[in-house]
Formats: sequence, structure tokens, C-alpha cells
Amino acid sequence: MVANKRLRLQEPAEECPYEVGSRVVFTPPRGPARLCTVSSVTSDLGRCHIGLQSEEGSWCVPSCSSGLKKVLLPQDKAVLRRLLQGLEAKSESDALRFSSKQRKAFEALRGTERPGSKQAVPRPVPTPWSTLLSHITAGTMTWEDAHSVFQSCSNGENPLPCSLLLALVRAGKELVRWEPMLLRLSVPAGRLVILGDTHGHLKDVVHIWKTEGLPSKDLVYLFNGDICDRGDSERRGGQRALQIWASVLAYKIAAPECIYVTRGNHEDRDYWPQYGATGFSGEIEAKYDRSEADDLLDAFGELCDQLPLAAVVQEQCLVLHGGLPRCWADDPSRSLQDLEALERPLCIPENVDGRQKQLIYDATWADPQKENGLGPNDRGGEAISFGPDVTCSVLKSFGLQLLLRSHELPGRGSEEFKGRGFEWWHACEDEMEVLLKGAKGLCLSLFTASDYCGCLEGNSGARVIFDGDGFHIVEHQGWEAEHAFLQSQTEKPFDPAEGMLFEGPLERSVIEAVVERKHELLAEFMASDAPKDWLLPLESWQACCHRVLPQIPWQDHGFHVFARHAPPSGD
Repeated sequence: MVANKRLRLQEPAEECPYEVGSRVVFTPPRGPARLCTVSSVTSDLGRCHIGLQSEEGSWCVPSCSSGLKKVLLPQDKAVLRRLLQGLEAKSESDALRFSSKQRKAFEALRGTERPGSKQAVPRPVPTPWSTLLSHITAGTMTWEDAHSVFQSCSNGENPLPCSLLLALVRAGKELVRWEPMLLRLSVPAGRLVILGDTHGHLKDVVHIWKTEGLPSKDLVYLFNGDICDRGDSERRGGQRALQIWASVLAYKIAAPECIYVTRGNHEDRDYWPQYGATGFSGEIEAKYDRSEADDLLDAFGELCDQLPLAAVVQEQCLVLHGGLPRCWADDPSRSLQDLEALERPLCIPENVDGRQKQLIYDATWADPQKENGLGPNDRGGEAISFGPDVTCSVLKSFGLQLLLRSHELPGRGSEEFKGRGFEWWHACEDEMEVLLKGAKGLCLSLFTASDYCGCLEGNSGARVIFDGDGFHIVEHQGWEAEHAFLQSQTEKPFDPAEGMLFEGPLERSVIEAVVERKHELLAEFMASDAPKDWLLPLESWQACCHRVLPQIPWQDHGFHVFARHAPPSGD
């Protein structure tokens, strides 16, 4: 013990990159970032520690702490100040289109240029993953391998090792870069399922894959962009875009024709930092050390720049994340080959100068509007909106019947769709017969993340399922997805009387639905009460409730809600 201590004392002292009086940004393990002044610098056993002082308190931390970021030099502060002020004023569409000098300032604040930072030693891949890693690098990944990745991602385990995730991203990039920019997909012997925005809501992907089935040759999935950024409430998994990506890429590598991803506006490396801790960059940086995070951000950025921009399903439906390009509005020479001709790597442009930039920008950013023609977009910046005449004209010229897009919460165009997982736009004109069975308009917005950003009872999620007879829309509620997500994390049978689900969202949803339809419920109860004694058997009560509110699983859950709130019987 003594010898070891002496050897340790002889180690060279660590050089401290901070001086007394310098300013730093410190993010403690729990709490927001704080601007601090270095009050002291000490060296203990060769390790440098610094004292920090701010209005909120004081701390003593190692100088190599990942929570420290050196404040920018004076000449860069003005750049950063202009950048942050610009973020306040600019719209969502162009907020993160900064110059190279601004980017350098932002990256310095993020910590990528922090003085004295050490190159992290890669963490070894745990035993179960080492075999899988070799399968990925050798190109021999199996469906069972992909399933093991999905199981790990959905059961609440720690994030995948960086080396494994990097291998998935890089192998996935090599696959998608050879796909056409405009996918041509046909419905297999089974079904083709399209998902809209998921935005890190892993629970919804778990629910859909458990309900519909896992990707296979007979069950093909298409993710229509915006896997990245934001996230769910903490109790429902929080930010899980990494887990969604890992699962999607695992199946893509194992069986490339069973799953596809088209690009959304959030599949953009320049855009991720805008959301700070709640963005895709923030999620990666919170789960991996600095060096690993940088590698992952670069790898994901390269992957997104290779993603296809659109798809045509069954030669009937055009799938884009945003909307129709403005250059197609009045151009008789427009063609789907405009999309096929785009070259990779494909960066989402900062402006719309030129036809190619308009194609890319509008395909990821545009929204529908009620009025004919093209109009401004509430998102501001370069974003545009397109009307029903544009949709009708473009679809007719391409011989298609439906535009399916995502990009926004339903309900902007009609109160009827508020709180839903989909929204119909652009009612069918007499001059154009909609041949696609199931369509109720020319444009369909699809959103898959239920209770978006953790807003309980905010909205349902939805998916579109194509089969041999056309297509249909399936919705699910946030509590249903949470149920599936929680079940995936435990072998214990789910108990409605004890489950976390019923402490809030479902209980409130059921009660609000009952209050809203109370008159119809009372009429059903009275019609079923033959003796007129105001008593109903439990089975009759559940049957009445189901007839009025069929979306609630009364036999499994609804009774427990009312049993918890029922007054004492007095017996």
C-alpha cells in the first residue's frame, strides 16, 4: 500500500486549463447550466480540481469534468450573441443555418474545442454484443441478431455500446446510399405499414411492432422521416431516438427489403443542436462521452445525407415528409424523375435558389393549406404551403391518387382532427376520381408519436396500412403504447390495479370521455335496466359502456377506474 502511494505521488501533475478568475459554463449532474467564476485551482495527487462560484452556489469539480465548458473568447462572444438572438427571431426552418464562423462559436460553447480534454478510451463491447459486432462488420447479420438489438432497446437497458451503434449506422449508410432517391415500393404478400413522425417516442414503435408484427418480407415498414429530436415524457422512456434508429437499422441490415426510411426535416445534422438537451445532439451527448458523441453525430449526419427523399407505393401513393415542391406547381415538364435525379450526399439547403434546392427543401418542409395556389407558411423563413389545386394537378400529371405526408400534428386544418393521429386535406374534386380505396381526400397527414412530447392525453398516434384491397388507418392512444412499452421491460404480468398506467393518463381519459357522453351512457343503462331498480350486472354495464365508448377496453381496464372512485357501499 505504501509503495503504491509513493508511486502515485510521483506522477506528473495534470495541467489545468483554467485560471482563477476565468469564466466557465458548468452543468451539474442535476440541474441547468450555470455561468460560474473559477475561484480556486488545486492539485491533489496529480489531479487538478477547480472551485466554482456562482449566484446559485459553489462547487469543487475535476478540471476534466464533462460538465465544464470554457466560456468563449471575447472576439467570439459577439458572434455567439448574434447567433442566439437570431435563434429567438428566426423561424424553425432557418434557425440553424449558420455560417462557418458561427458554427465554430457554437461548437466551442458545446465543448468540442474544450482545452485540455483527453481522448476517451473506447469502452469494450460486452460479451453478448461482441459476436453481433462481428456479424455486422462481416455482413452476416441475421434476423435473430436484429431482434436481439430491438429487445435490448425496448426493455429499458442502457444505451448500446458506442462501437456497436457506430457499426449499425455505418453499415446502414452503405445500404441506403445505393437505394434510389425515389423508392418504388409494392405491397408484399402481406402488408406495408407507414409511420409518420416518431420524434424519439420509442413506446409507439414498440406498440406498433408488437401489434402488427416485426419487420419481415411479408410485413414491410416505411418510416416517413422525423425519427430524430424531441422525445417523450420520462415515465414513458424520455428521449429514445437512438433506440429507434438502432432497431430500424438492425432490421435494415439483416433484411434490407423489410424496412425503409425517407428523410424528414429533422434528419439534418445542422438542425439537431437547436433543441439543446431535448434534441438529437443532446440525447447523444447525454448518453455517451465527448469523443463517442462526436463520432456518433458525424456518423448519423452522414447517414441522414444518404436517405431517400420520397417513395411511391403501389404506383398510387406519393410519400413525402413535408409536401409538394413549389417548382411543380405550374410546370408542365414536372416529373418524378426530378426526385430520382438528385445526387447524394444530399444536404437540406439553407435557401431555395434554384430548382434542385426547392425540390429538397419543400419535400421536407412544406405544408398543405386550404386555399388554392402557393402561400406563405406559419413556420416562416423559406417554407411554403400548397393548396388543393396544386395537389390535384400534380397527382393527375403523375398518374397517382394520394399524397401521404407527415411533418405536423393533425388539427391545424380542421377541428375534427384535433387530438387525432391523422388529418385529411384537399377534398376530392369532381374532375378527379380517387381510385385508391380508403381515401377521403387527396392529401393525408400522418403522425405516429402519441401524446407528443410527453403531453398526456394530447393526441393519438396513427399508422397507414396498405394491403391488397387499398389501405386503412389505425390509431392508438398514448396509454396503449405505454402499456406495450412497460410490458416490454418486465416479465411480470401487467396488473391493471397496480400498473403505473392507471395512476393518471388512462384514468383521466376514461373519466373525461364518460362525462362527455354521459347522456348517451345513461340512456343505455336505463334501456338495459329491465326491473327498473337502478342496478345492472357487471357484464351488462360493460356492454353498455362499450356500445357508447368502444375505444375503451372496459372489460380489462375501465371497471378498475370506477372501482377506485366509487363511493363506499355502506354495507
